[in-house]
Amino acid sequence: MSVPPTILDWLLELDEPSVRYGALVDLMAEPQDSPRARRARGAIRRSARAQALLAGQQPDGSFGCHPYNKWRGSHWRLLRLADLDYPPRGGATKRAIDNALPWLLSHEPPILNGRARRCGSQQGAAVLYCTRLGYGDDPRVGTLVERLLAWQWPDGGWNCDKRPEADHSSFHETWLPLWGLAEYWRLTGDAQVKVGVDRAAELLLSHRLFRRDHAADKPVIHQCFVQLLYPAYWHYQILDACRALDAAGKLTDARATEALNLIASRRRPDGTWAPEGSASTMPTTRPRSGVDVVRWARKGQPCKFLTLNAMRVLRKAM
Repeated sequence: MSVPPTILDWLLELDEPSVRYGALVDLMAEPQDSPRARRARGAIRRSARAQALLAGQQPDGSFGCHPYNKWRGSHWRLLRLADLDYPPRGGATKRAIDNALPWLLSHEPPILNGRARRCGSQQGAAVLYCTRLGYGDDPRVGTLVERLLAWQWPDGGWNCDKRPEADHSSFHETWLPLWGLAEYWRLTGDAQVKVGVDRAAELLLSHRLFRRDHAADKPVIHQCFVQLLYPAYWHYQILDACRALDAAGKLTDARATEALNLIASRRRPDGTWAPEGSASTMPTTRPRSGVDVVRWARKGQPCKFLTLNAMRVLRKAM
């Protein structure tokens, strides 16, 4: 997919340094180590969004609440910083990781009918942000990876459903482990991790990313799967699934074509993409669950992050 010059200029504006960096590297093929790309990435550290995500950090790396407090805990802030391409090996991100990982490593899942009932999205997100923020070599991340592989269900995914009769993985619980393991595999080259990545990718691809069964004429699993959001947090939607498949080297599989065509069809006449819903409520100073510290995008309004991500996957799939 070609990028119209007006849209490229819009994405390269200085107001969103992470979008500018992503457009340079992924849409213009600028080498990551070029002076221009390094300057663009360095500016992310000083951006208003990154500073808001790190504001109020306590000496223990927390933000005055449980790591999983939606969407204000260290776990969620780290996931957003990773998506911003925040520069690696930062002191503040390391402190936040040290706050989040003990919680993530503190419990084992129940095993029912031979399946571990655990929210793989939590561990998968942690592997993703630790790896992308420069701490994939932390032994604790290796432990999370080992656990995810051990908890993987026979169909290739993960699920926290504690009903004994539940025997199919959850897409919500699978896309983040897929992406996190794919990034870890790219870092380490671990062949065992690659097997887990391929199994998880096959689950999504076998359903064409959103179909109830394996054929194109089958019903959509849920309409939220084909609704574009930014950010999606842990919620499954086809655009982030495509980004995970891209990390896994599977985006050019023909079974992803229908989802890619759907993403392309949501392009607005002005060449942008806009959120079709929201997974969070408005930013506020009140520390309550489900409220982000950053306003990311408005429903129905052109969104640079969503536009960049849509163009990323559509170009990679060509």
